[in-house]
Amino acid sequence: GLEVDELEARFREARAIGKRVRALTVINPGNPAGNVLDEDNQRDIIRWCARNGVALLADEVYQDNVHRDDKRFVSFKKAWSDLAGESDEIKNMQLFSFHSTSKGFTGECGKRGGYVEMINIEDAVKDQMYKHASLNLCPNLGGQVAVECMVNPPNPGSPSYDLYIQERDAINASLKRKAQMLSDAFNHQMEGVT
Repeated sequence: GLEVDELEARFREARAIGKRVRALTVINPGNPAGNVLDEDNQRDIIRWCARNGVALLADEVYQDNVHRDDKRFVSFKKAWSDLAGESDEIKNMQLFSFHSTSKGFTGECGKRGGYVEMINIEDAVKDQMYKHASLNLCPNLGGQVAVECMVNPPNPGSPSYDLYIQERDAINASLKRKAQMLSDAFNHQMEGVT
């Protein structure tokens, strides 16, 4: 996990040398091993960001890459919404949540498609984000189709559902094997590396 005590220490160090920390980026789940933060750790991170006025940038593009049966992905937006009633600081904190078709089990690296959800972001900042995004006057159709497929996969009973599940599970099993091989190499086969 991401230890909040360690985060606080780095935050104080940055402030001590005149740095103004404006945002924290958290990649959850991690890549390539599929490590995932538990919900308690996510709530602690949210509370810390809210308390310190730090925007949270949740890079959640690997959300399908959790390779342990006893772990599950929970989005920071879900964790935030569960906590929003706890305090005005939390309710009003800034949160960006990112997802993409080029990562995860779809792994369509050539398909440039994704989205960002912005919570409690000032209109002027949103305007700049939209302005930047609109510089691509011709968004790629393939990326748009891939995002649609990612956020709306086949439903049970639809003609392609069984094939989709079969392919998804095969890809995830392959990713899990590769993550385990990498983890084993770092943890057991490379002297001095943990």
